[in-house]
Amino acid sequence: MNELIHIVYISFAEKHFTPQDLKALLGDIRPKNAERGITGLLLFQNGAFIQVIEGPSQAIHSLFEVIQKDRRHSRIVKLVEEPIEKRGFPDWSMGFRDISARKTSRLKGFTDLLDHPNPDQKLREITPQVRYLLKSFTKYT
Repeated sequence: MNELIHIVYISFAEKHFTPQDLKALLGDIRPKNAERGITGLLLFQNGAFIQVIEGPSQAIHSLFEVIQKDRRHSRIVKLVEEPIEKRGFPDWSMGFRDISARKTSRLKGFTDLLDHPNPDQKLREITPQVRYLLKSFTKYT
């Protein structure tokens, strides 16, 4: 049986993404995700992405390999990979939100990750806060 898993990762854009670039990216990935049974959430802020991808283990591992080779990303850090009993985003082939620092600074567990001198180290220290951010996003948006 192909168990459900999710992977949460952060990456940084190699180029500036305009709103049109982000719209095109989502237009490309949403049908592919729907076809493969992949759901999730993509957050974007000032050139940084945090994404949750969830679905069948094999599909998620294949997608994450593609993401790691995608030259639009750099400094990819996997925060979480674990089995899940049910999807957190069952109706979203890829939910998306461009979030501003003003909005995120009001959330419990906010971190100045993008300004930290060693974001990889900081990410390993804040995994519970990242989960809280994702839960808050789905609850309040």
